[in-house]
Amino acid sequence: MRNLVLMVLMVCVALAALASPMGLRPAFATEHDFDEGKLTCLVSFRIEDGTGGAFPDDVEVRLTDAMTARTFEFTLERGAGYEARMRVYPNTTYLVDVSYPNSGLFTLENADGSGMDAFVVEDGPVDIVWEAFGVGDARVARTGTVEAGSAEAETKAQPKGAAATLFKEFYDAVKHMDGDDEWNDFFRSYDMWSAVRSKRYVEVCGGTTDEWEAMSDFEKLVWDETYVRIVDRLNASNYDYYFGTEKNFEDNTIFPGYHALTTYGDGTEAAAYKKLMLWQYEYIKEHGSPYNFMTGLDYVQSKPGAKPVDPEREKKEAAERERRELESVRREFERELALDLDQDEPAGLGVWGKTAKAVAANVVSILILLVLSGALTVVVLRRRRGWGKKG
Repeated sequence: MRNLVLMVLMVCVALAALASPMGLRPAFATEHDFDEGKLTCLVSFRIEDGTGGAFPDDVEVRLTDAMTARTFEFTLERGAGYEARMRVYPNTTYLVDVSYPNSGLFTLENADGSGMDAFVVEDGPVDIVWEAFGVGDARVARTGTVEAGSAEAETKAQPKGAAATLFKEFYDAVKHMDGDDEWNDFFRSYDMWSAVRSKRYVEVCGGTTDEWEAMSDFEKLVWDETYVRIVDRLNASNYDYYFGTEKNFEDNTIFPGYHALTTYGDGTEAAAYKKLMLWQYEYIKEHGSPYNFMTGLDYVQSKPGAKPVDPEREKKEAAERERRELESVRREFERELALDLDQDEPAGLGVWGKTAKAVAANVVSILILLVLSGALTVVVLRRRRGWGKKG
């Protein structure tokens, strides 16, 4: 009997431990089917409650792969300690959407104080930690230096964090275009240059034409206008024209995409695109390489052998090329002149040798000129005689 009681007590203790959030291991979110042979990466999610237990909600999470638009959905449950794990594809940016009933009273933010609109997954495990706190509550980021969400915090944020947030803003402004019949004319016009864009996608990204063709029109737009076109212009060896000033960048680099979005949209799409691209411009100025918002890597990081663009080096190399070209022209001119001056003079003519040689070389032209001159003289004399008779 005693053994039976002990056994019941042990079972009760075990069940109590399982019912407690502290006794739970992070659960895997809903498993998804992955393409055979493709690598996946483990991402762990956790919400830390900064409200002292006041935050009551389960949180619905949807992740969108910026490269493929594939979505992953799961729930961070209060009863499970707000922890979950999920496998996703690496080397891409995931856009984050969350929903919970009391969003007007509580807010979620990255534990380091930065925005949680998106995050980048490279090739290793990723830990995502969010914190819940009351709307309007003053709080300090875990760095202990700046207030979360402040302008200073955004300035101090890592480039990838700022890029992910801006890209999420852009994506939210244009995602309605995907599959919307009202944008058919836009994509029909945009598709006219698909062959050109396919070629530079292959050159810039090392992909294939089949990969490009497998993309939707919307995916092609995002890839080309936010990254591929920018790299193509940077490789055009005309840095000042495309990137010398912010105005040059707007007029000569991003104008096609901006103009098209302005023409067919209501201004929201174009404004979000311009804001994202001005961040891209500043990134290029600082790092000498365009940033790929879909992969979280810039061109130099993803392209073996690529080097950051150095405007001063570009100018020096251009000046050196021009100097060599002028030097080549000068030498050719001097060589031709030396050949003319160094020819042997006809024997017995002394200093008149070059003159005689020149006359001999142009004897036909001289004869024609003499004939024309004689004919002209005859015509003039006859007219004068005719005028004399009439007078």
